[in-house]
Amino acid sequence: DSVGIGRNVYSGCILINILKLKRLL
Repeated sequence: DSVGIGRNVYSGCILINILKLKRLL
């Protein structure tokens, strides 16, 4: 489903942002 793919991409972006924040810290 397109909705499921959208959720996966959204969660993936959140994980990437968290990793970036950890690198900055």
